[in-house]
Amino acid sequence: MAAYWALFSLFASGALFKHGGEGGRRFGILLIVAMGLLALFVGLRWEIGPDWTTYRALFRYLHDGSLREAAGQSDPGFRILVLLLQSQNAPFWLLNLICACVFSFGLARFCMELPNPWLAVLVAVPYLVIVIAMSALRQATAIGFVFLALRGMGAKPLWKTIFWVLIASLFHASAFIVAVLIALSYTRNRLQAAALLIAAAIPAYYVLFGTFDLYLKRYGAHRIDSGGVAFRVAMNAIPAIILLVRGSRAFAPGGEEAFWRNLSLLSLALIPAMLYVKSTTAVDRLSLYAVPLQILVLSAIPRQFSTSPATRIYPVMAIVVYCALTLMIYFALGTHARYYLPYEMADIW
Repeated sequence: MAAYWALFSLFASGALFKHGGEGGRRFGILLIVAMGLLALFVGLRWEIGPDWTTYRALFRYLHDGSLREAAGQSDPGFRILVLLLQSQNAPFWLLNLICACVFSFGLARFCMELPNPWLAVLVAVPYLVIVIAMSALRQATAIGFVFLALRGMGAKPLWKTIFWVLIASLFHASAFIVAVLIALSYTRNRLQAAALLIAAAIPAYYVLFGTFDLYLKRYGAHRIDSGGVAFRVAMNAIPAIILLVRGSRAFAPGGEEAFWRNLSLLSLALIPAMLYVKSTTAVDRLSLYAVPLQILVLSAIPRQFSTSPATRIYPVMAIVVYCALTLMIYFALGTHARYYLPYEMADIW
């Protein structure tokens, strides 16, 4: 467990030293180095996570497939990546490393635009980094592309944002929910929203139909539950309430207020959804795309509630303690916590 706390301490230290906004270029370079270490930490793990056996078997199973077959199956982007690696006789750890680099790069680009990037990354460490990125390869990679879509989306053409979301959907079709939120947030009326959704849905239908069909059968016909889903939904609901109460303009850059407001409403809608949806795992999957809301709001709280750099350290410390408690609770009570211990690194030499 010491390895995980070392990773946590790295970003916690940066968050505490960067709380006043000082540091400039030097802290930016250090953050890039730290994110590189995070990518290696996640990507070079060995036999870590509850999905390790499944992905190892899938990596071997796809050895004899073709690119055309992969393109017509579920999560085609991931399958094509595996086939390309298999064609070069690449080891399994390289697949993990590539997915970790996509995730870490997207997370870094998103967090670097926030007031305290170190604190922003720290918010992601206990659950999104350690639990998701170190096990769920496909969805972690999809989230990495979603981060690229959300980075500065109010200042770039809409098609670039949609493009990154569609790429994310090739690795996990559930990411398409982000495209729906963007369509509802960036259009002036329902007609424009419908046109944008249709334009995005047509290619998504032909590429992702097999995946959606699989998910409907898996989560619609059978009851599949995820332990701790209520806790994770609550983790999104708290920053959602803060944003709605304070106003999205206080946290989001110009032009992005509607999106973050709609994402907050979705986060709150997942609370009653847990009672009516047959499979809580489906709710759990969707809640992952609201984690950027946690990062956005919690990393901005010190500046929202403290105008003085001297006193800003106190809310930063409170968030660090909150993140530490989250990590402690997961390792103490998490259903799959045992799959992460001890941390082992791949032998790449």
